Amino acid sequence: MGQIAAEPYLARVVYMTQSTARGPDANNRSSEQPWKSYHVAAATVIVLFGITVRLLALLGHRAFWCDEAMLAMNITSRGYRGLLGTLDWNQAAPVGYLLAEKFLGNLLGNSEIALRLFSFVSGSGCLILGAILSKRYLGPLAGICAITLLATSETLIYYSNELKQYETDAFLFLAFALLMLHAQRTSWNRRAIIALSAFGAIGLFFSHVFVFAMGGFFLWIILLEGLNSLFKNWPQWLLVAGAWGLAFILDYHFFLGATDSNRFLHAHWSTGFLPHPFYSAAAARWIVRLMFINSAFVIGGDTGRLLAGLLFVCLILGAINQWQTSRPLLLLFWCPVVFVFAAAVAGKFPFEGRLITFLVPGCLISAATALDTLRKVPGAPGRWRCAMAFGLIFLPALSAAGRLTAPDRREELRSILTAIKPRLQPGDTIYVFTGAWPAFEYYRTILSTPDLKIVKGADFGDDFSTYEKNVNRLPHAPRVWLIISHVLSPTDGDQGDLYLAPFARQGRELEHFRAFGAQSALYDMSE
Repeated sequence: MGQIAAEPYLARVVYMTQSTARGPDANNRSSEQPWKSYHVAAATVIVLFGITVRLLALLGHRAFWCDEAMLAMNITSRGYRGLLGTLDWNQAAPVGYLLAEKFLGNLLGNSEIALRLFSFVSGSGCLILGAILSKRYLGPLAGICAITLLATSETLIYYSNELKQYETDAFLFLAFALLMLHAQRTSWNRRAIIALSAFGAIGLFFSHVFVFAMGGFFLWIILLEGLNSLFKNWPQWLLVAGAWGLAFILDYHFFLGATDSNRFLHAHWSTGFLPHPFYSAAAARWIVRLMFINSAFVIGGDTGRLLAGLLFVCLILGAINQWQTSRPLLLLFWCPVVFVFAAAVAGKFPFEGRLITFLVPGCLISAATALDTLRKVPGAPGRWRCAMAFGLIFLPALSAAGRLTAPDRREELRSILTAIKPRLQPGDTIYVFTGAWPAFEYYRTILSTPDLKIVKGADFGDDFSTYEKNVNRLPHAPRVWLIISHVLSPTDGDQGDLYLAPFARQGRELEHFRAFGAQSALYDMSE
């Protein structure tokens, strides 16, 4: 009986060993289950749903929040040549992305929709490319689950409607992955090598993280085809490395070097660097924290925090299946992670938050592959796979569906300024809270009243007493406005009311206006 029971298992091992040895195309599909027409139809509907959610977010005309406003001021106040230098407000973005945004602003006007259009197109393209990869390498259930996660991930939806380059990072990485897989299937013919060299060289100027994809490419070649492939085909790899290396040297020397030496950005992202010494308890805690935070970020929002554990388990199961059946895809997604982690160890690139958005699509596809893994477990009922699929997609889908009716908002300072504009009088004092200053600077043209006295609030860090002293130095005038936004507690709660207290002690509140993430109050401080 033992020998009979072992035979199916040995047969599976022999089959998988043979499939691994059949060449570059042997592991190009993780499931032998064919996609039926109704599977394709379902996937198409999901993709259209994801694009609709992103389009409604774009058309919702959400106001720029602090970080967006700072980048927007650089784009709108400078010419094309000015965008080639160091940016104001401690901002950093790839030069190609900046020039594309400047072109869209000049073509369509510097509205929020126009300046976010590039991110929207990147987000929609990211969803389409992710769906192509899912259909090509996953079984129907796993593929539809992956496409659903790509369509409903709060992280991918949000950065499709953000004046930042992170969604473009994800799109370019997926396009690069598809190009690499195509080049491998064509046995690295001349056209594929030239296309790969050109795409990588150009992509570097549109994405700071593209360098990790390039490092991952050569590690991918070594792991898949061995060092012999590098030596045997050295002329073609020299062409690729030369084109990419030259592009990186030019990009770093003229554009990226200033960002690398920016102390403010380094301090801001310090939690994303591995603590020293590497063998300390702090380093161990950082790695554990890293796994949870980044797993939660992949799906995004409160939903991501709830599903972080399940997603991490699915990533492990999916990686096991992909290693056996679609190794090129697995290594494409994970080889760049080695270089991101190495950069975090060296203190050069933070391994957390929105800077790693380019890894999100690969994580979602890998996690969904766990459903194909369960299909191969002897005795595993189909309802296990359905339960896991439901657990992965239900809350993200519910959250995405809610966006169809609920507007996407963050810091609506534009609404506040529009509301107080008709109530302003010449000679009014406006105290702008330090966190609100960038957005106020961007939207201040809304306030057309002459002779306003604008006071920029002092930076006070965590020292609330410094803020109180700053307020106490305001003139004892009958009309003093306080404008607040970008006020968050360590747990991401709005603390706006806390900063009203010093004004309430100094004077009498006359009017109060609130919007999502922003507020303003008028005080009589002459008493």
